[in-house]
Amino acid sequence: MFMRRNFLKVIAWTMTLAPAIAIASADETSDDLKKLKGKWTSNTQGAEATWSFDGDKLSIEAPGRSYKIVVTIDPAAKPHKAMEMKVADDSANAKNFKGPAIYKFEGDDKIAICFGTTERPTEFKTKEDFSAFVFELARKK
Repeated sequence: MFMRRNFLKVIAWTMTLAPAIAIASADETSDDLKKLKGKWTSNTQGAEATWSFDGDKLSIEAPGRSYKIVVTIDPAAKPHKAMEMKVADDSANAKNFKGPAIYKFEGDDKIAICFGTTERPTEFKTKEDFSAFVFELARKK
């Protein structure tokens, strides 16, 4: 009887706390999407690209390429905040490509995003085998 009562208490606490955890996660996601909103620039190998975030939509305009991407974020992921990117069917380049990424804010005007071509990166570093690429973005003024 004692074990059953303790088990029921654990279930009751879990049911009480689970919605609060989900709300906190949804709030954190909403906060990060708000921080991302707007235009950003990156400069890779001398070529500037414009990144435009609006909710879960991202468009990237770079010399000779453009992408429309749906973004899903998980700010609670560890050890780094996680991002999933799926290039839209009607994107001019890389149609239907899906890629895992990590991201981190560096103040209000900078963000680092590291894309993996197959697996989620574990660090913010471009790999020599091109399995991960880091982009440093600055808020466009």
